[in-house]
Amino acid sequence: MRRQEDSDFVGKTYVVTGAASGLGRACALRLAEAGAQLVLGDISVDGLKRVGDEIENATADRRPVRTRLADVTDPRHCDALADLAESEFGGLDGAVCAAGFNRNSSTLDMDLDEWNAVISANLTGCYLTCRAVIRSILRMKTNGSIVTFSSRLGSAGAPGSAHYSAAKAGIAALTKTLALETATSGIRINSVAPGIVLTPNVEAVVGAADLQAYTASVPMKRLGQPDEVATAVAFLLSDASSYLTGQTLHINGGRYMP
Repeated sequence: MRRQEDSDFVGKTYVVTGAASGLGRACALRLAEAGAQLVLGDISVDGLKRVGDEIENATADRRPVRTRLADVTDPRHCDALADLAESEFGGLDGAVCAAGFNRNSSTLDMDLDEWNAVISANLTGCYLTCRAVIRSILRMKTNGSIVTFSSRLGSAGAPGSAHYSAAKAGIAALTKTLALETATSGIRINSVAPGIVLTPNVEAVVGAADLQAYTASVPMKRLGQPDEVATAVAFLLSDASSYLTGQTLHINGGRYMP
């Protein structure tokens, strides 16, 4: 059964960064299922091919996906994603900015290179992607919607994640600022802030004991699933959230309530 907001996506085009795995992949699959056309970007060529093939195999009658190697810390790569959407699909209706990564290091032991790498991949990459997409939407004179990825750590912080927490807090603030700057142009920009979600990367990196302890601390007593985040992203992109902009939606089973 098609979900209520699915009709909002038919014939529309979105850029998804960080699309090769995890939550970016889940968002790409969700939007493709709803009828959207997609330009997927990531630094993993193999991962992009797998996701692209997965979408094309499920939507053989439409073939609604293009993929491109994209390092979101490079403005030329971000601009190229928007250009590809325009050239292949005739325009751009929004984006999901899911690219980023974290490293666990105490603040006193962290070197500047690691700090800069995490800030660049998360905060700067989000800014450059949003800038490219907004410019494209304005060129096409259409309305649009963008969803960025913040995190619970952007509000609460966490030991060993000073750079990541700072970047995610910055993304929440960037989202508000861009929302204010673009509201009169018909563009909405919101953010999601997931807690720990059970992706393959989380399962590989976080030990079973830590996952069990975290799960016990969640009021709903379970971890989130990637599709639950993707469904929230789809809601924020869709007309069902037409009066929402500049907001951050926390998706964590009740573990953190700002």
